[in-house]
Amino acid sequence: MRFETKIYNYTEDEKVIGAEVIIYNEEGDKIKSITVVDENQIQALEEALESIDSRYVLQTELRELLENEGETTDINATELNGYQGDSFLLRDERDTLSFKPKSHSSSSTEYGAASTSNYGHVKLRDDLNASNYNSAEALSSHQGKVLNDSINALSAVSKHSLHSQFKLVKRNGVVQLTIGDANGWDGESWIAGRTGSWIKIFDIPQGYRPTSPGGDVKNIYCPNLYGYHLRVRINTTNNEIQVYSDGSDNKPFFGTVTWITED
Repeated sequence: MRFETKIYNYTEDEKVIGAEVIIYNEEGDKIKSITVVDENQIQALEEALESIDSRYVLQTELRELLENEGETTDINATELNGYQGDSFLLRDERDTLSFKPKSHSSSSTEYGAASTSNYGHVKLRDDLNASNYNSAEALSSHQGKVLNDSINALSAVSKHSLHSQFKLVKRNGVVQLTIGDANGWDGESWIAGRTGSWIKIFDIPQGYRPTSPGGDVKNIYCPNLYGYHLRVRINTTNNEIQVYSDGSDNKPFFGTVTWITED
């Protein structure tokens, strides 16, 4: 007969847990095996096997450990994803540190364009030439001043005196010429016999000049309220106030004429 012995131990000081004796006959066939085990060691092994499932760390436990809510777990690591510890911000440092904002201007709408329904980023426009709505465009403050100046100009009144009897008043591109005071203008004395043709009295200053009606219409005539033989007109080609008399009337002249200017 032949006997074969196996010893079971663990590495801590080569302590023996148990031994197995196997008996073979002369032909080499296994007849029987005898196992000898330390009772305390086998009991500890059984208890470890029974509780081995509870020793695994659950996924939720692992997440809580890594999140370290409240920083109650002391994690000692030299690097995380290749970054040193001083690359990370501690929770209690958030309110004590300041950070320079990163510029995110862009020529595209990658950061979200503003529209009539959504807040977002806009691009400034410094002109008033858009014929259609363009999303994410806003007028510059300079254009606000341009519009404000235009609005103020609509209500502003300017005055200009050509003569004590010829007064110009302008508002919102409309010019009114008033001729004659309480006694009227003595146009015949000013003409002094130069009858039969249109004579220039005044040049119309810049800012009060009439726009040309176009075509064959070149003059704007002042209706005579008194003294119908003396006539006054506005020549839109030469920007002149002209007078005409046939010499048959010496009555004082009163009149008012209005025109539109592009200045």
